[in-house]
Amino acid sequence: MSTFLYRLGRTAFGRPWLFIAGWLAALAVVVGAVAINGVSVSSEMKIEGTEAQTVLDRVADELPAASGGQASVVFTAPDGERLDTAERLAVISGTVSDVYDLDKVVNPLDLATGTSEKGTPGTPEEKAPGTPPAGPDQEQTPPYQPLLVDGAPVPGVLVSSDGQVALFQFQFTVASTSLTPEDVSSVVEVVERAEQGTGITVLPGGSLKAIEIPVGVGEVIGLAVAALVLVLTLGSLIAAGLP
Repeated sequence: MSTFLYRLGRTAFGRPWLFIAGWLAALAVVVGAVAINGVSVSSEMKIEGTEAQTVLDRVADELPAASGGQASVVFTAPDGERLDTAERLAVISGTVSDVYDLDKVVNPLDLATGTSEKGTPGTPEEKAPGTPPAGPDQEQTPPYQPLLVDGAPVPGVLVSSDGQVALFQFQFTVASTSLTPEDVSSVVEVVERAEQGTGITVLPGGSLKAIEIPVGVGEVIGLAVAALVLVLTLGSLIAAGLP
């Protein structure tokens, strides 16, 4: 290998313009391929052959609506006030509807298949196995319940018993790692409109929460140590500065 590299370097030194032309031609091929096919960047990672990846692939094939990334939005009312007023209910309901209308967001209403064969909702046949019947000791207000607008629940939204906090959970049609910044920002822009003139505070979470990479003293010290190691190893400031 050393002999081959020596000959290659000697040839390159003797015919520099030929090698420069070759590199320029290779660069032109790469740039042309990128210009034709475009650039697609994704942080999605798969580890083939593992049991976890097998399950994820099977869910994506058989239950595609349940394989996307999840996100959540918290609506909060000012202290001493409630979210279930007529005005705020209309705002939250409209916001949820607008989110479901976005691309890459799963709309649960589109997945509805109709009434269960066991009976209409709320009949005893639909109770989960092992659920004890309601008794005097169980007649108490639950900590949360579906958010109702005109007697109908808002899909994906739960509200606390005191009406101060509501949680909106939904899914994307793709994995969280496949979402683009535009996908996330479009959802955030829609939900943040609920804050305009209503007193509602919106807190995006889940896949909507941007991951910030901190840069502080530790990173600066690490860079300085790396530079010192390179200088001592290579014996030249110019060589150390190339990386």
